[in-house]
Amino acid sequence: MAARVSRSLALAGAICALAAAQARAQELLPPGDGVFTGLTGGSAQAFASEVGKHAAVDGVFVTWGRSFESAFGQASFNHARLMLHVSTAQGYGAPEQITPRGIAVGEGDAYLLSLSQRIARSGAPVYIRLFAEMNNANNAYCAFNQDGSPRDSSHSTASFKAAWRRTVLILRGGPVAKVDARLRALGLPPVRGVIAAGELPSLPVAFLWVPETAGTPDTPANAAQSYYPGDAYVDWVGTDFYSRFPNFSGLQRFYSEHPGKPFAFGEWAMWGGDDPGWVHTLFSFIATHRRVRMALYNQGERSNGPFRLGQFPLARRAIRQELGSPRYLARAPEWGGAARARNASVASDYLQAAEAGVTRAQRLWHDRRLGWYDSRLGDRDPYPLATIWDAVPLFEALDAIDTAAPSAAHRSAIVAFANGAERYYDTGLGPIPGYAPYPGDRGRARAWFDDNGWWGLAFLDAYQATGQARYLRDAERAFRFIAAAGWRATGGGLWWNTAHPYLAGEPLAAGSLLGARLFKLTGAAPYRQRVLEFLSWADASFLTERGLYKRTSFDPTPTPYIEGTLVEAHQVLCEAGVARAGDSGTCVRARELADASYTRFADRLNMGPQFDTIYLHWMLLYGQQTGDPRWRALAREMATDALAHARDARGLFAKGWDGTPIAEHQATPGMLQTDAATLELLAWLAAVR
Repeated sequence: MAARVSRSLALAGAICALAAAQARAQELLPPGDGVFTGLTGGSAQAFASEVGKHAAVDGVFVTWGRSFESAFGQASFNHARLMLHVSTAQGYGAPEQITPRGIAVGEGDAYLLSLSQRIARSGAPVYIRLFAEMNNANNAYCAFNQDGSPRDSSHSTASFKAAWRRTVLILRGGPVAKVDARLRALGLPPVRGVIAAGELPSLPVAFLWVPETAGTPDTPANAAQSYYPGDAYVDWVGTDFYSRFPNFSGLQRFYSEHPGKPFAFGEWAMWGGDDPGWVHTLFSFIATHRRVRMALYNQGERSNGPFRLGQFPLARRAIRQELGSPRYLARAPEWGGAARARNASVASDYLQAAEAGVTRAQRLWHDRRLGWYDSRLGDRDPYPLATIWDAVPLFEALDAIDTAAPSAAHRSAIVAFANGAERYYDTGLGPIPGYAPYPGDRGRARAWFDDNGWWGLAFLDAYQATGQARYLRDAERAFRFIAAAGWRATGGGLWWNTAHPYLAGEPLAAGSLLGARLFKLTGAAPYRQRVLEFLSWADASFLTERGLYKRTSFDPTPTPYIEGTLVEAHQVLCEAGVARAGDSGTCVRARELADASYTRFADRLNMGPQFDTIYLHWMLLYGQQTGDPRWRALAREMATDALAHARDARGLFAKGWDGTPIAEHQATPGMLQTDAATLELLAWLAAVR
């Protein structure tokens, strides 16, 4: 095993060595005299809209021993250089994954080698802000408690510095024998898991040492310099700076202590009052202290958190004014105009294909006599019109097209369809009205709760595209029906339909996401409460392999479109700042479920276009929100297959994406839903970038 790892690392090292040597010579400095703008937490797109400048550096917190894959994806998605904020615990008070001494003696080498391989594969420069605010007792790796008493020897400043040096030596790479010799000179054991004749990748990395200017507690023993590992192991020096603690004299003193290093604000943010004067003072400091070359605003993960600029209109305006200077760079060199142009061109191709296909579908499936869409081409059944399940892909395709390219014509198409979709509302259903499967049904129909969820989600997308409040009301009606009529009163769980034959994952998924989005949009607490009730029941009673969810109460098989929808439900709750008592949180659960879904389904996504597009729709959004690139890559792969194999002689997407007959995918020939589902996938690929 060690030999295989060594060969893999050596190959990756050869690929990156030349770029790394050049990058490290400059400590990955911005070009010229520029200052990299940066961002940690939240939406990069929203931040750019607020401050008028794209973030050149994307900061992501990662925990030792946990997956860092989504961090690379997030930075790539945001077209930004990655900064990893590496900690040994997932926040204040969370369990410590490894001690500083454990890292120093090699207990964390497997993690470092894995990270080394991942950086090498990316080939992109990476900043590593290692063990930030190490002199803050709230952090697990601090050497002291709040009262100033020392922690054990595993957390001493000596152990901290040894852990730092070992991390730097391994991630900077080179021949293993030389790395081992340097470790021995420090009194540390050799690298574990590789052979001495091997080579570690020489990576384009720069290490940032970012303490507090005054420690917590503020004692001589806990001063920043007590943790300094030496100039040879530090590329940048920096600190974190918040408007709530405007200690500019302390900042000046700290800045002067390391005159040979570029300086970074690893975190800065508004906190407390709306103070534009503080903003201008900070930017004046940057302007007059020319070693400051990078500053990352910390939005935090919660959309309603204390650092979000929506709370500080005056400060936001001041930040926008200051960042308007050309000295503040919006892009790292590796993310220049050519990369952006390629992405825009690909999205345009998807959009054109979706628009052409929707126009064709509207012409072929629209029933002029009945004023709506038929389920199948040439349908002669007594009830030929499309059910909700038949029609929802076309509804979502229209929503996605306008999301990709907003226009009056696209919004008119949504309005025409959404108004027609209201025909499915059945006031005769009990105990409250909901959406029946067939347009015009009144009281006699068996209604499906997942239909109500999918329909409600499409109405919600229509509301966000058009701004028409009636569609928000339509979405709320769907959720109320699911919660009131679909929830099993004794024992919990969501029924498949109003006949209550069994509990099902589809209404759990669609209902949870619909409720989560309604809560995020409206802030109404009942939506949050019901969704948490759904998910708590599911985690207690409906889990199956790898922490995924069952399809039904009698079939434990995980199903892509259930899992993907539940991933996004958790992520929406995460972004809305919703925590769940007794577990690791909605953000972590979303990531765990996404990883498990990718492992389970990445190579077996062939259920059928009408199912798989639902999965890819929500995973594309999840990928956009988290920067995880796997989902766009998977969606593009499926779209490429569909464009190559799924069309018939008329140009309709009438087959499975692999070219197999549609009858093998739980559908019949000529159905609206299979053609429209593929068009929906193309449209979401154009919309979600």
